[in-house]
Amino acid sequence: MPSIDVHVTQVQHNESVASSLAAIGHFDWAITALFYAALNLMQAYLLEKGIVAETHAKRREAINSQPELASISRLYTMLQTQSENARYNCERFDEARYTALRSGEYATLSTQPRELRSERNNG
Repeated sequence: MPSIDVHVTQVQHNESVASSLAAIGHFDWAITALFYAALNLMQAYLLEKGIVAETHAKRREAINSQPELASISRLYTMLQTQSENARYNCERFDEARYTALRSGEYATLSTQPRELRSERNNG
């Protein structure tokens, strides 16, 4: 299992990949990269709490078991669904939809675990 720091680095990498893919019009894969940024962010948060979740199902269960993540659990599931729609259902995404997901759901989802980690590390 990768360390917390490796997951945090992967978050930044996946966000960069999402931006690069969006810049060339590959919005389906950009959304998938955003989902994996969210996944790595959640992995880092859960690992910091001593929770190991190695599958999508175990990760969802772990996220749902953390009261402080209740407000973003739905956003995580929605990003996963959008990623799966792109990959498995060949759903097409345009720039407006990608931008809305990145600045809306993803931005909201990514802020809370970062703030909670920061509070825990500084407190």
